[in-house]
Parts: sequence; structure tokens; C-alpha cells
Amino acid sequence: GEVSEKVLNDCTMSILKYEKFMYEHKFHMTTYELDTLIRNLNKNLSKQITEANGDKELIKQAVVDGLHMAKTALVLLHPICPSSCESLAEFLKVDKSIFNWDKIDSTIYEFVEDKDNHRPNTLEPKQDFFKKHPSQLV
Repeated sequence: GEVSEKVLNDCTMSILKYEKFMYEHKFHMTTYELDTLIRNLNKNLSKQITEANGDKELIKQAVVDGLHMAKTALVLLHPICPSSCESLAEFLKVDKSIFNWDKIDSTIYEFVEDKDNHRPNTLEPKQDFFKKHPSQLV
């Protein structure tokens, strides 16, 4: 499916804000922007699925849009927590070139071998890709 225009625009704005904050060394603002992107991913996906009311095409669009937002978040998080993001990329079965900043606007389809038959690994309940560093308190 095609990523909706609104999601493409929202992700582009997040990328531009993130890049500006990084350039200005406003790392706390990059964190806020990532938080907003991830919260919007959850909010939009939940809203689209609820509004789909069982319509398979609308559910498919929700998944396509959600994957694009997740891919954007994954790439933006990579400099902050590279090993966790690389683990998530392996789970999604995407090429490591997904982290190439020159391809930041690309959809997830560019990073899979067969976009028509791609299936990520099965997500187990409570699976966490973002593990605490051993130096962090429990």
C-alpha cells in the first residue's frame, strides 16, 4: 500500500525538526520530538483501526501508515540506541541500509527483498527491543 500523504508530511516534519535540533545541539528537544512521533504513531494507529470498524482496506492503510511512522522513529532513534534499533531491524527483516540518512524519506518497502510477500518475525508478548544498559539501575 501507499503511505498516506498526511503521514508522509508528519514524518517529514519530524525528520526536519530532529535534524535542526541535532544541528543546534538541543538533544533534549530531539528527545521530545521522538516522543511526539512515537506517541502519534500509537494514537494514529489506534484511531485508524477503531475507525476502520472491520474494513480490511482501512485496516491495511492503518498498518501501512503505522509501519512508515515506526520506520521513521527507528531511524531517528538509531544514533541514540544503535544496538536496540539494529535488533529491531533484524526482527522486521529489513536491510541495514535503512539507517542510511540519505534514504530517510524512503518507505520501508525499499529495505525489504520482496515487498509483496514480506513478513517480519512473530512478535512475542512483552518482547522488548530496547534493553537497559547494564550501568542503569533496575
